[in-house]
This record gives sequence, structure tokens and C-alpha cells, in this order.
Amino acid sequence: MDMEHKKFNRIVAGFVFLISLVVLAITTQDSVPFWDCGEFTASAYLLQVPHPPGAPFHALLGRIFLMIPFYPDIAFRMNFMSALAGSLTVVMLYLSSVILISKWRGIPKTIIDKFIVYGSSVIGALTLSFSDTFWFNAVESEVYSPSLFLLAFVVWLALHWWVISDKEEKSERIFLLIGYLFGLSIGVHQLSLLAFFTVALIYYFKKYEFSIKSFAIFSIVSTIIFVIMYKGIITGIPTMLDSASERVIFVLIAAAVVYGLYFAQKHHKGLLSTGLLFIVLMVVGYSTYTMIVVRANKGLAMNENNPRTIEKLVSYLGREQYGDYPVVNLDKNKWGGKLFPRRWTDEQYRVEKFKEYSSDWDYFVRYQFYNMWFRYLLWNFVGRAGDVQDAPPIFTGKTVEGWIVGHPEQNFPNRYYAIPFIIGLIGALYHLYRDKKFGFSIWVLFIITGFGLMFYQNMQNPQPRERDYFFVGSFYVYALWVGIGVAAILEMIEKSRNALKENKMIYAGILGAVLIAVPGNMLYQNYDDHNRHGNYLAWDFAYNLLQSCPQDAVLFTNGDNDTFPIWYMQDVEGVRRDVRLVNLSLINTDWYALQMKNETPYGAKKVPITYSDDQIKTMVNR
Repeated sequence: MDMEHKKFNRIVAGFVFLISLVVLAITTQDSVPFWDCGEFTASAYLLQVPHPPGAPFHALLGRIFLMIPFYPDIAFRMNFMSALAGSLTVVMLYLSSVILISKWRGIPKTIIDKFIVYGSSVIGALTLSFSDTFWFNAVESEVYSPSLFLLAFVVWLALHWWVISDKEEKSERIFLLIGYLFGLSIGVHQLSLLAFFTVALIYYFKKYEFSIKSFAIFSIVSTIIFVIMYKGIITGIPTMLDSASERVIFVLIAAAVVYGLYFAQKHHKGLLSTGLLFIVLMVVGYSTYTMIVVRANKGLAMNENNPRTIEKLVSYLGREQYGDYPVVNLDKNKWGGKLFPRRWTDEQYRVEKFKEYSSDWDYFVRYQFYNMWFRYLLWNFVGRAGDVQDAPPIFTGKTVEGWIVGHPEQNFPNRYYAIPFIIGLIGALYHLYRDKKFGFSIWVLFIITGFGLMFYQNMQNPQPRERDYFFVGSFYVYALWVGIGVAAILEMIEKSRNALKENKMIYAGILGAVLIAVPGNMLYQNYDDHNRHGNYLAWDFAYNLLQSCPQDAVLFTNGDNDTFPIWYMQDVEGVRRDVRLVNLSLINTDWYALQMKNETPYGAKKVPITYSDDQIKTMVNR
């Protein structure tokens, strides 16, 4: 029966993968999109240095896809990498859902069992595939689709370990792979690190009996490990390599780890050995960042922040270019002495916006909590009134506070009638009811990748674009709950006293109806505004802008959308490399001004800046 389950499960997983891949592939943008996509494609094409904190592993993967001539347009190849990663993410959700539902039901034996376990999981997986934010990320060359795959893969690995841990003696080796993936993921995006506490909870609930004392100890230990991962490895290692004295500390720590491994092996301390190897493999995965320093010293056209030394790499990883933002304030002389300052900036155009809120709490609830997270959750599972910025969620498909849905200037309303949201809410609560331990573990992942991330980022009003992609991890969890919610509905029928509860056609009919009403309707509603096939707007914009310039011109741009497509055109397609592009958002940094003044990428002329190098450094850094 176990072999039959594995075979059937893999067949269904393959079916889900193909559906997702076909839809994502045919809707992938044919050429370079706007925002960071042009920059990331140019970065991958020549292994250049993009904006902080960089994405070296993403660039290395992209370079492989760009070298394979499966499509004429080079940018499409990079976009397709996101589509493939998105389809694999959908498979991971399906496989994880099967494990979670099977945990309380057992391996499916009857047809009804299969409907509940496999059918519900298919619906949850396809719900994610056709959801607004996920689909948007999966058809362009951004980092969010590959990073979500790594998060989903890590969660599935932890669940898979739980399944096989009683059968395979050395199953803990899976955690070594998880550690390596955590390290690799830093070179894409740090999203997957947020799965750490869920992975740790799965380990705790498998190995220990719950008690207040043991859970308190677990919470302290897991927090310490996370701090070691985040502060000790991601920011700590570059900092320790920054000076001779700190390099000594690094060598001593490395020696202690090596001795610890020797001690653990000699005295058969399996947990200690696994823990230390977890850290070592995470460092190995993180080592893709050495590429940043190497390539920064090659005189490339794109070399943001110029992190050619360890000291500059520390600044690069710390995103110092973007300034600091307070999450917790312990200085009574700053931010009005507020412990959790929400309206913290003194930029005048933001201060004017702050006046719309009566207090920091009002700002937090109405803007940060609702507008910058919960609204996006409703977008994905309730409905979206339009495709312009600040569009509200839509419940009924009619009118939302002055928004006339379907009006020409507010195109592409996406109506789900809140059906996915309601089923997902049922799933979230039912999971806790049927399986408190794993239900709690998944809730932790949802809270951290949603509410927790929103609180940590402390975003200010206004934003230049919608930020729903930051919270795609929480939408992944909610889609997982949609599948569990379908299982809950079918189990309620199964436990009813109705004579029809043993009628297989009832279950098939309900699954079919939900399949049409949820992922089917989301596919129908979202297809028009997520289909980017034939979209060459960014390419045409960049090409026309460059061709409008005279020979050896200096072209001034301001933001991402009028800069990154041009970088793509020049670096990847070799169009008008004689034109020097000067980004006004970056010219106030010394590294960029010095590059404009002193460097000649592709033989283009230097930008005629008359200030000396020392004057530039003084003006920028004062």
C-alpha cells in the first residue's frame, strides 16, 4: 500500500507540475520586464554586481539558463527560470499538503481517502499557481519565485523527514541539506530563512514530548541558533574578515567548529555533529557571495556599491546605501522616545502623509497592517478591484468606495467572491483542530512571513509601487490552507449521518465544483492581466530612448523603470553602448559618481565631471 501511495502521489504531482508549467510558460513575458528584471538579467548575463544586498546564486543560475538557446529572446530565458521555479513551488505545496493531511488520516486506502488527500492537495496547489502575486512573480526574472521555491522545498524536506525518521536511521542528514539550502538561499533572497522556526518546530514535536519547560528551552535554543545564522553568518562572517584582529577571532571560531566535529564523531554525539555540520554547510552555501567581491574587481559596467573589498562588502550586505529604519528603539532621545516607532522618517513628503493618521497606532493598523499586508492577502484570495496602485480588495464584484469595477480606466478586476478566502480560513482553523502540533507549526510560518515581516519592514507612506511580493510566503501558506479547507469540507460530509456519505460521486462532484470555483475561476479571472506574452513595452521603451540620443550622449534617468531596461539593452543586447547613462538616484553616492567620472565601459566616453575624486568623496560623505 505504501508503494502504491508513492507511485500515485508522484503521478498526481507530475500532473500538477505540468498544468502549472504550461500556464506559466505561455504567459511568461517574451522580453525584458520593468523594475529590477532588466538589472538581474544583465547581472546574470555578465555575472555583474546588482543592487545591495545582491543575489549571486540567482545570477549563477540565471547564467546557466541564458546559455541554453531554447528561445531566441535572451530575456525570456531568464524569465522562464522563474516560471520553472514557480511550477516546482506548486509541486512542493502539493506534496507538503499530502503529508499534512495524511498525518491525521493515514495513507489513503479507499477512493474516498484519495479524493480527500490527493484531490484537496491538488486544489490547494493550483490555487497558489493561479493566485495574483505568485503568478505575477513567476513570469518575470525577479528573485521572488526562486526564493519561494527554496522556502517551499525546505518546508517539504522537514515534513518528509518527519515521515521517514522512524524508518531510516540516518534521516537527520536531511537537515544537512536544509542547512546548505539556507546558505544558498541567501544568494537569492533571505525569504527561506523565515522557514527556520517551522522546521525547528517539526523537529521538536517529533523528538520531544510537549511541556512548558521543554518548549521554553526549545524556544531559547532555536532563537539562539537563528541569531547565529542571521547575525553570526550572514553579517558576522564578512565583519570578522574586515580587520586583522577580527580575522583571528574567525580562525579561532573555525578551529572550535572543527574540534567540535572531531569531538562529536569520536564520542558519538549525533545531535552535536548534525548541528555543527548544519552550520558548516550553511556557510558553504553562503560562499556564493565570494563571487560578488571577485566580479567587483573586474571593472564591469554594472558594479553597484563597488564591493571590491571586505569592508565594502560589509556595507553592501548591510544595505547601508538605503539608510536605516527602526524596528525597536531603545534610545529615549530618538523617534520621540517611542519603543516601536512607526512614523519615523522626517522626509517632508512623508510627514504630510503622516497627518492623515491620528497616532502611530492608527498608522500601524490602517497603513502598515491593512494597506501593506492584509489588503494584499485579500487581493489574492478575495478579489482585486483593479490593476492600478492602491486598488482595494473586492468582495461582490460591483462597487468599492468610488471604484466602478469594469470601468475602462480601472481595468482587470479579479473577482473570486471570497470563496478561496473562506475555504482557506476553514483550513487554517481545521488544521489546528485535527493536528495541533503541525497546525501550530504552519501558523508560525504564516505569521512570520506575513504579519512579522510587515512589522519588521516598518514601511513608510507612500511607496513607489505595490509591495505584495514581499509577503508571498504567507500567501503560500494560505493556499496550503485552501487545500486543507477542502479536505475539512469533505471530512465533514464523511462524518455526517447522511446515507450519501459513502457515495463516491458526491466527493468527486464537490471536488469538481471547488476546482472550478477556486483555481479554475482564479485562472479565468487572472489570465488577462497576468498574460505577458507579446509584451515588449519595456524593451521598446529602452530601445527608443537610446536611439533618440546622439552619438556619445549622456542620458539622465531617475528611477528603476527608466534605468534597468536600458542597462539590459546595453549590457545584454549591445544596443548603443556609446551612450553614458547617469542615474540621478545613484549620483549622490561616491562610488557611482567616481565610476561615471573615471570609467569607460565598452569604450564609451567618461562623463565630464569636473570635481576631483577627493571633492566627490567629501561632498557625498559629509
